[in-house]
Amino acid sequence: MVSLSARRFSTGVSVLVLAVGVLVVPASAAGAAERDGACDSGEVCFYYNSNQQGAVSDFSSSVGSYGESQPKCYEFKGSGKGAGECMKNQAASVANRSDKPVTVYYNSNYQGASQTIPAGESANLGPELKNQNASHLIGDTGSSGGASSLMSDQSSGSSSTPVSEQWASPVPSDARITAGYPRYSGGGYHPGIDTVGYRTAKSACTGTVKSVKINPTYADDNAQGVKGSSNFLRVDCGDGVEMGYAHFYARDLPSSIKPGARVQAGQDLFPIGNQGNSSGTHLHFEVKVEDAYVHPFNFLRSKGVTGLPG
Repeated sequence: MVSLSARRFSTGVSVLVLAVGVLVVPASAAGAAERDGACDSGEVCFYYNSNQQGAVSDFSSSVGSYGESQPKCYEFKGSGKGAGECMKNQAASVANRSDKPVTVYYNSNYQGASQTIPAGESANLGPELKNQNASHLIGDTGSSGGASSLMSDQSSGSSSTPVSEQWASPVPSDARITAGYPRYSGGGYHPGIDTVGYRTAKSACTGTVKSVKINPTYADDNAQGVKGSSNFLRVDCGDGVEMGYAHFYARDLPSSIKPGARVQAGQDLFPIGNQGNSSGTHLHFEVKVEDAYVHPFNFLRSKGVTGLPG
């Protein structure tokens, strides 16, 4: 009878010892050596440079935050350019050698603009994500995919799903309109649409934050009747289109939403509020085309957005 035993050596291989010889088998056909600076089968690998060049940060699981600085950050490993540096906001390309898609996010906790790389494929990160990335999720984005700090969507009502990479509804379809465009019910001019009945406002376009106005006196307070007291966010969507959002509390605006930052269609912006010249919790949303106000929802409908209230 032939005796059979298995031993594991420091070389990382399992050796089956038989009476008639030695058979060498890879250490684990399914398990790669994670975080060693080598892009092994089964891993998702982030590169410091485009086209999968430079130092590597390799993972076999989702990560909700890459960390800000040593010794608590995930760093690039190996001998290429960028080795030893924290990878947050520094990755330029990805090789997905796992059997699941990986989604890379602009913000920590799987929030903000994102890009998905299919299983078995490599890609350069797009302009929204190149050197602007803080978390990744391996597997179906509808589930945790093994992540430990996945944040839930805090908005209520129907979700706002982008119809393209450029346009989306800023509010759920069951939101209620309390003031329309271009006039209030009392007849006064109103350059936007006010809605209530949900929690979180979303970006209606992919673009760049043009300005954030925070009233120094009423940043987190109501000031009904005080003109010019409302906090206001303006996003440049490109091609002469700008979108405005008002009445959020300064304390609720994420630090990532600042002039020059990129936002993605359908991305959460902030919880709606009752700040400034406001008579109740709501979102004021407006759209300008070539510096002229237009009907906000009709504009989005012209871009193919469906599920808008009213």
